Parts: sequence; structure tokens; C-alpha cells
Amino acid sequence: KGGLPARTLKKIESFVRENIGSSITLDQMASVASVSKRHFVRAFNESVGVTPHRYVINLRIDEAKARLRNTRESVTDIAFSCGFAQSQHFSTTFKKLTGTTPLAYRRDT
Repeated sequence: KGGLPARTLKKIESFVRENIGSSITLDQMASVASVSKRHFVRAFNESVGVTPHRYVINLRIDEAKARLRNTRESVTDIAFSCGFAQSQHFSTTFKKLTGTTPLAYRRDT
């Protein structure tokens, strides 16, 4: 009802994926959606079921999982290329969301 159109959500997903290694702000995401920041947060959460921040983190972890499976990049390099400023924060977030460490994930996949 008050969410964002599917086309807008696709644009936001593309924007986040294209900028996964950079800082992604709420202002940028609202701009992509062509709405105010306040309206964006409410409508995005209604449409997707998570906050914009959680959405970005989830996509970053998804990208990291793909890189852990498909490359021999170091965990630190993957953390930085997926937009985490510190590898420890990446490892903690990864374990919180997946239940395993990045190295264990790589070993087990």
C-alpha cells in the first residue's frame, strides 16, 4: 500500500550492488528512489521488511559469501571489497548472520 514500486526496488538493489564496496548513505538510496529520506525509510521497510541499513549489510554478506566460494582472495580483501572498513567487523557480522566464520564458510562450501 505505502511501499515502494517494484521497479524502484530493483533500481535500489542495482545501485547497492554496483556500489557494494563503497559507503552507501541513506541520502543516496532515497535519491535513487526519488523520494525524501523520511519517506524512503518508511516505504522501504514496509516493502522489504528490513531497514535500509540491514538490507545493505545483507547484500554485502551475500557478495562476500560468493567471493569466499569462488575466489582465493583473502578474507581481509573480501571484507574491504564488500564495503566493511574493518575485517574484524566483517567477521563478527558474517558470523552473526550466517552462524559461521568466513574461513569456516570457505572451508565448508
